[in-house]
Amino acid sequence: MEKKMRNFEEITLFLGEWGSFQRSIFFWLSVTFVPHGYMSLAMVFLSATPQHHCTLPPHADGSVHAAVPYELVHGKRVLSRCTRYQTANRSTESFWNWNETEGCLDGWTFSTDRYTSTAVTEWSLVCEDAWKAPFASSVLFCGVMVGSLLSGQVSDRFGRKLVFFISLALQNVLSLLQALSSTWELYCIFYFFEGMAQISSYMSAFVLGSELLGKSTRVLFSSLGVCISYALGYAFLPLFAFFIRDWRMLLVALTLPGFLCLPLWWLIPESPRWLLSQGRAKEAEAIIQEAARKNGIVAPEVIFKTSDFSDPQRDNEKDPSTSYTFVDLVKTANIRNITVFNMIIWIVTSMTYYGLSLNTPNLNGDPYLNCFISAATEIVAYVATWLFMRFTPRRFTLVFLLLLSGAMLLVIKFIPDAGCDSFRAGHPHGGSGHAGENGHHGGILLHLRVLHGALPHRAPQHGPGRHLHGRPCRHHRLAVHRLHR
Repeated sequence: MEKKMRNFEEITLFLGEWGSFQRSIFFWLSVTFVPHGYMSLAMVFLSATPQHHCTLPPHADGSVHAAVPYELVHGKRVLSRCTRYQTANRSTESFWNWNETEGCLDGWTFSTDRYTSTAVTEWSLVCEDAWKAPFASSVLFCGVMVGSLLSGQVSDRFGRKLVFFISLALQNVLSLLQALSSTWELYCIFYFFEGMAQISSYMSAFVLGSELLGKSTRVLFSSLGVCISYALGYAFLPLFAFFIRDWRMLLVALTLPGFLCLPLWWLIPESPRWLLSQGRAKEAEAIIQEAARKNGIVAPEVIFKTSDFSDPQRDNEKDPSTSYTFVDLVKTANIRNITVFNMIIWIVTSMTYYGLSLNTPNLNGDPYLNCFISAATEIVAYVATWLFMRFTPRRFTLVFLLLLSGAMLLVIKFIPDAGCDSFRAGHPHGGSGHAGENGHHGGILLHLRVLHGALPHRAPQHGPGRHLHGRPCRHHRLAVHRLHR
């Protein structure tokens, strides 16, 4: 029978907040977020579209400049990407009929100046099939959506640690299979399941760290440990891509470091909070005893007593309202407003963040440098957000960063087209728009924790609020009451 944990924070207060145990958990779990940074945005280089033009038919006379018309792209005169001149009748002197054009009947010739090969060049995802490259990215995020809905339930059932490491292993295996894809369809199928595994490992690690660490360290972990590790991974992406120009080898190179995280199974314990919720008090106590030993602290012989727990089935019979489901997030006006507004903010933030990040190859200048600058602004933004949240209210930080990013993006619209791309790539205001997006991305996580974390800790784990609190203090109970009024 499942047991309900009570007063966990006070029981384990003797461990301290920043001992050897907490530092090791903070570091090792943060390291696992580095691969997420480059794997979630690898499509920037995997699906890059190099310059291309129609391939000439066999035995064609003349050069490509005589066979392919020119067109204007971003104010530059380049060879047409999707048309060529028709071949003329034998009675004419020229091989080409310069009055009529046709599609690329013999395929395309892609430039190898920057990329040896990409998924676009592999399967000719241009012209009529140009929609397939961004569609593959959408497939990845569909997998992320499905994984987000399922990972919490699975993690509640089988544990944070098990789900985290299985998802991490699956993510790496699926990435290798994707690198071996023989067709675009297989590429998309593996991408979908990879998205499910990515978000499952991400959320499980996030919740595992939140439940293993103390109150103050938890905020540091979610605002700096997770976010800066992700940004560092993003910064490594252009470095990998610069030296490895073939998309298959690039994907393999990005995947292999992820396998190095698997031995962390023996260094990262299961969440004691989850173990206690499953009635496995001896295992939870063993973890706390080991944490005390690492911190050089003598732990009590008996840490968790019977009086610290209660039977949730009996509690529910007395008060059915102590059981919480998704319905409780929209049950009353206050909590419903908070849920809906946070959903809207997350949607807008994600659209803007990925719209900016995935657009770096389309900016003027070197795509590798643009991508690195984009990652650098994230690191600055996360540090600035952490400082903001130390000295200002969460709500002010969130609103300020939303307004900052929106204002900077509006400023870009007033820049003349001739200088717009270079402005976005290198101008401080362009960086501020991206930094603002990343800043309130981290801020929303903590704001959500404060608002939805006020729900009692038996709510299902679909975010950082599950099992993070012990017995609610008076202010906590008041917050819950006000949210549900």
